[in-house]
Amino acid sequence: MIDPIQNIFIETKRLIIKNPSMDDFPEVIKMKCNRDVMKYTGGITKQSYENELSSYFKRINTFGINNNYVFSVIEKNTNKYIGYCGFKHSDAIGGIEMVFGFAKPYWKKGYAKEATKKILSYGFNNLDFDEISAAVDSLNTASERILNYIGLRYKSKVDWPDNRAMNLYSIKREEFLKE
Repeated sequence: MIDPIQNIFIETKRLIIKNPSMDDFPEVIKMKCNRDVMKYTGGITKQSYENELSSYFKRINTFGINNNYVFSVIEKNTNKYIGYCGFKHSDAIGGIEMVFGFAKPYWKKGYAKEATKKILSYGFNNLDFDEISAAVDSLNTASERILNYIGLRYKSKVDWPDNRAMNLYSIKREEFLKE
């Protein structure tokens, strides 16, 4: 298991994937207030700025604990926060859930595919996960394409806490290692 205090720094051709930091928060809150970005993840935040700041601070301080590995994704060329990608434990799924989201100016540039592919490998090779799943709103076809691209396959519908049925995708370690 990884030391939760350890700084993790993962690189791809165009991205840096790292522990979240308070420096990222201004861009995080912009994403949480963007209707298009939040369309399939519960809508724009109804929390106060202070509550969102507190929640983000908690996310930073619990990074690496109980399979909470939601990384900040930074564009190398600009050194700017462009989104998040990683893992958390999901009671609804009953296991490890991959999560990702990107600011709207960075959509359709291949960043989500690049980050999720690298993080999926990190989850199996460095965190020793046996299975990684993702729950996606059935109307979110862009995210479904990304999951298929990186090897996750549709398994079933799953009831979500907000009373929506979500599409469940997953891949097991042995399936991933065969690819």
